[in-house]
Amino acid sequence: MQYAELLKALKDYEAKGIVICESPNLEEDAVLMQTTYNNLLKTN
Repeated sequence: MQYAELLKALKDYEAKGIVICESPNLEEDAVLMQTTYNNLLKTN
């Protein structure tokens, strides 16, 4: 899964909108993506 690279690109391009997670494990994967994105925001 390359979600971290996607989230970094969205941050770098200052994209606005909503990301919808359609994985078999929705809740855990959505929280993982949210945590990863929040960590990206804190590092730069």
